[in-house]
Amino acid sequence: MKFLVLTEVRELPLDPAQSMELARQQIETLLELKKKGKVLEGYTKAGLKGGVIIFDVESAAELNGLMLSLPLYTFLDTEVYPLLDNEESLAQMKKASERMKAKK
Repeated sequence: MKFLVLTEVRELPLDPAQSMELARQQIETLLELKKKGKVLEGYTKAGLKGGVIIFDVESAAELNGLMLSLPLYTFLDTEVYPLLDNEESLAQMKKASERMKAKK
């Protein structure tokens, strides 16, 4: 399953050097997850405190476990969106359309 995760970092109760170190660890962790195929794409929002990540995992439970492993997890506000590829979406639309026609 693919999930789009949007993150915003809240104010960190740390000094700037500690905050920067945690941010570096966050990016390194995401790059490791990318090497393992768990992250398809990851981006830092330029000039902002947060990111955009596309995870490819077996379940929401796996996603949750990976999110908990992120160094900045306790300081993140997140939005999570399950993703459906366009081919599957189109196939479902065609089936729904056929069911609607059959009911007429």
